[in-house]
Amino acid sequence: MRGEAAAATRLDDRQVVEFKGAGFTYDGETFVFEGLDLNVRQGQFVCLLGGNGSGKSTLAKHVNALLTPDEGSVHVLERDTRDPHATYFIRSNAGMVFQNPDDQLVASLVENDVAFGPENLGVPTSQLATLVKRSLAEVGLQGYDARETNALSGGQKQRVAIAGVLAMNPQILVLDEASAMLDPRGRAGLLRVCQELHERGMTIVMITHFMEEAALADRVVVLDGGRVRLDGTPEEVLTQGELLESLNLDMPFACRLSLQLQRRGVPVKACVTDAELEEELCRLFSTR
Repeated sequence: MRGEAAAATRLDDRQVVEFKGAGFTYDGETFVFEGLDLNVRQGQFVCLLGGNGSGKSTLAKHVNALLTPDEGSVHVLERDTRDPHATYFIRSNAGMVFQNPDDQLVASLVENDVAFGPENLGVPTSQLATLVKRSLAEVGLQGYDARETNALSGGQKQRVAIAGVLAMNPQILVLDEASAMLDPRGRAGLLRVCQELHERGMTIVMITHFMEEAALADRVVVLDGGRVRLDGTPEEVLTQGELLESLNLDMPFACRLSLQLQRRGVPVKACVTDAELEEELCRLFSTR
């Protein structure tokens, strides 16, 4: 299976996010989710899918302790998110990137924006310049230190936002529809950064409505009405066309095409990524 050997070396059994019977309501009456049980292991790349109102963004905000449960519990890195003494630790170690980078950038210069978080964490001034350069290099923006943030493209702004989070050295990266406002090139660049960070062992929780992005995760969780409807590998989840359609979700293009080929008698496996489909077709034609 895709990347299983590499994934096995990255993951351990430690649960870094634990929802236990968790329930949350904005108005005190209607639950966005209720009785939710969901765990994320150290080093996992988890993608959350679901239609509007499914609860995925609300769930993501619980990982950063921006919201706390009304029922049950949420623990992040073994800290209870409702404990006010744990809030600083959780938000320092579970960095969050939002949909619109303009809502997250706080400085007019890239270097000042990336330095903002670690400076507030007490990182000495003498170390900030090195930290900023390293964080920008991690997102492919070497040499952008003195650029003005308002002159950057949407994809570049989003990568600056991620660099600002990385500068705080978090253990978990949460992306809440972070690619939604980007063009295809910007989305590809953002996803490449996430994959590279994941390969280095970072735990990533990504919310997206782009199925091709979900196909590259270790694990896909589909929410519906605040409840988990599907939970498994991309291969297990994204090939369930009828169920996904009932939840107003599409299969990735590679899934649709490979399953259509199967129905026509073509001996290919169900593929979730374009790369897998290309490999299958090359194998097929090379044997003829």
